[in-house]
Amino acid sequence: MDLLEKYAVFARESTDAPTKYHRYCAASLVGTILGRRVWFPHGHRKLFPHLWVALIGPSGVKKTTSLGIVEDLVADVAPHLVLPTKFSFEALYQALAEQPVGTLLYGELHTFLALLGRDFNAEAKSSLADWWDSPAAKTYATKGMGKVTLTRPAVSILSASTLSWFAEMARSRDIAGGFFARMLFVVAEKSDVEPMVLPPPRDESKANEIKLGLAQLMKRYPTEMCAEGRMILTPDGEIEYRRAFGALQEQYSGNEVLAPFATRGQVYVLKLAMISAAARRNTLEIGAEDVEYGFGLVREALRDVAGICEFEVADTKNDANLNKLRKLLRDAGPAGLTRARLLKYGPVRRLDWLEPLLRSLEAMEDIRRLPGQRSDSEIFVYLNGTPNGQEVTRK
Repeated sequence: MDLLEKYAVFARESTDAPTKYHRYCAASLVGTILGRRVWFPHGHRKLFPHLWVALIGPSGVKKTTSLGIVEDLVADVAPHLVLPTKFSFEALYQALAEQPVGTLLYGELHTFLALLGRDFNAEAKSSLADWWDSPAAKTYATKGMGKVTLTRPAVSILSASTLSWFAEMARSRDIAGGFFARMLFVVAEKSDVEPMVLPPPRDESKANEIKLGLAQLMKRYPTEMCAEGRMILTPDGEIEYRRAFGALQEQYSGNEVLAPFATRGQVYVLKLAMISAAARRNTLEIGAEDVEYGFGLVREALRDVAGICEFEVADTKNDANLNKLRKLLRDAGPAGLTRARLLKYGPVRRLDWLEPLLRSLEAMEDIRRLPGQRSDSEIFVYLNGTPNGQEVTRK
């Protein structure tokens, strides 16, 4: 069993968090430990496997618990890599000038963003966006420490936030900004694991296996940015990467909101493939299976963003109401919803407001109307994902 799978099994046994969270947390953990020990030549720059991941879900799906598992393991194996979460940006400049590698762990992403928005951290968000690309050198003028230079920073971020915050970002279109587009958003509206009333204590033997695996990675690649840590694409890996790159380009390049995510996603495929090659196959050669692993996680994260944005991004109040109705009917499935339930749970509470929205969705062929015995018992079914309405049933 490879290191990434070992982590996923270990995490699943002691928490009822969504399974998908563990896949991204495992990658974030390994990427943090690898830091700048391995790298891939990417144009004029070195590409390192640090990731920016945000776990998104409602309260109670154990987002912070998932982060805590990663934090504990990093702290046990390489405590110097856990960066302080309360800082002035000048102090962070100084810390990263001395050690430009580590992870920022935030149980609430909006708390982190609020910190970045404080007056004395005015340039923090733009600086972080620069660091994602690991520039060869960035020099900053500070009041207390003079000029500070960061050399090829590789800072990971692992954070969490609520669905309501994420939806608000989608509605405001801030989600397409340069900072957010550098993140892998992992959305789970509910957990796929049965609730654990009394979660068992962590399996220390399995924890020790994971810590040993992480320590072995550090031992195998002890020096940062040296020639011995250079990763390469195998011929089949290059073919697979070109295919993944083209698929993301074709699917998302025309979408104003998702195109920035897809552009960074093309880079994330390589970062995740690096993690796969090192942690799953103990090699510097990135093969097709490693690229497939990276592409799978990037594609899932993009679909999560698209799933929210499809129903949340709107330019007018009317468009917003249409999107809310679409989402409500999509979530209802093939059985659909009656007019009465749409009035009760939908975006408007008056029939003379609801009917024009329903007619608009019918005209767009987004929904289908099935007559009922009474007007309030008419059933409306969302058609996208229900081929030609063939699966539509009556209740």
